[in-house]
Amino acid sequence: VYQFDFPVKKHGGYQHRVAIRDTATGRVGSASEFIEVPDLGKKRLSLSGIVLRGTPWAQWEALVAGKIKEAELTEDVERDTALRRFSTGTVLRYGAAVYGANRAKNIRGGLSARMRIFREGQLHFEGQPFVVEIGPGGEAEAAGAISLGKDMPPGEYVLQIVVQSAEGGDKRSASQFVQFDIVE
Repeated sequence: VYQFDFPVKKHGGYQHRVAIRDTATGRVGSASEFIEVPDLGKKRLSLSGIVLRGTPWAQWEALVAGKIKEAELTEDVERDTALRRFSTGTVLRYGAAVYGANRAKNIRGGLSARMRIFREGQLHFEGQPFVVEIGPGGEAEAAGAISLGKDMPPGEYVLQIVVQSAEGGDKRSASQFVQFDIVE
């Protein structure tokens, strides 16, 4: 896994390309991705990219029960975060930062989020709406978890998060998606 920060001066769409050469073997690899940088100065909601993490079921149960802490989880960061490949029977954890949430504090009902999973272009699962908590500084995150059960066969999937004002005349919304694979 290789990580670096790349400053962007203006909002808008970018095609980001990377090529890396392994100095030990001389092998070269490349990747590209379309990135949408939101205009955070506007009075609208925006979401960051979605981060995915896989947690073995037994560890998830221990974490929820308070028997272990987040730092004690054993996760395969290369497979999970970089390649977005998760095994059947694990818990898929997802999250995205919500920008512009501080403007939604005054909206009656605040913000809600919903997660959807698509397979082969069809809606496979839709989660129940949940409240997005807005912190004192306006920071917010749309996050949750779902068990990757036997009803989700190996293959390619897309996870989408939609955040919107819960109610009232000021309907604001933002959405983001990420592709991932389920493997045996």
